[in-house]
Amino acid sequence: MIKGLKSVLGFLTIIPVGMDFDTEDVAKNVWLFPIVGGFIALIAAVLYNLLGYILPGHVAAGFALFALLILTGFHHLDGLLDFGDGAMCAGSAKNRRNAMHDVNTGVGGFALGFFVLLITYVALVENAFISLIAAEASAKFSMVLGAFVGKASHEGTGSAFTKTVNARLFLLTLFVYLLFLGILPLEKGIMVFIAAIISSLFMTLISSKLFGGVSGDVFGAINEITRMVVLVVLLI
Repeated sequence: MIKGLKSVLGFLTIIPVGMDFDTEDVAKNVWLFPIVGGFIALIAAVLYNLLGYILPGHVAAGFALFALLILTGFHHLDGLLDFGDGAMCAGSAKNRRNAMHDVNTGVGGFALGFFVLLITYVALVENAFISLIAAEASAKFSMVLGAFVGKASHEGTGSAFTKTVNARLFLLTLFVYLLFLGILPLEKGIMVFIAAIISSLFMTLISSKLFGGVSGDVFGAINEITRMVVLVVLLI
């Protein structure tokens, strides 16, 4: 378990774990995704509360979101930008995948990234300490769900997860995720659970139509969008 946790930490964050991670090994330990998500969200939430004593809440929220993105090495955000570029590209699934792999960020990626981060920030300003933890755990669970139900668009990082995440791993991840939702009131927890599933399935379906399947970039986009959706739902 310790080795698996180090692998997942090394894959999902920039936290130095003192070892190289193997993608297949990470895929075998996806049930730890919600735990790592909750951990980095806890760091950001603590920062939010501490800064809230000396700064206005909306400024503290901005720093908290920035810290969360830094902890993930902007990896998922990069996937969101690539997803936006691919989605806005006309033509075949192959053309769209090529646009995703372009090192330059186009207007589609910029616009999608801007509005997802904007809505996430605004929703975070109005949310409490626990909400950020639940949102990040949901974001990590949603990636595992996408890997479980989706098929790989091509060989790469994403295919390692779609090949490895089976029913047993998914159910174990679901169990861990539900433990995190226990920190919310029952009604809120149910709403968040439904929102995370819908967000992941919708993104997986869209990706299948646009790109012929899911990929590492798609998983990053699922993470960022699900976090936003959950934070918005928690405002209801």
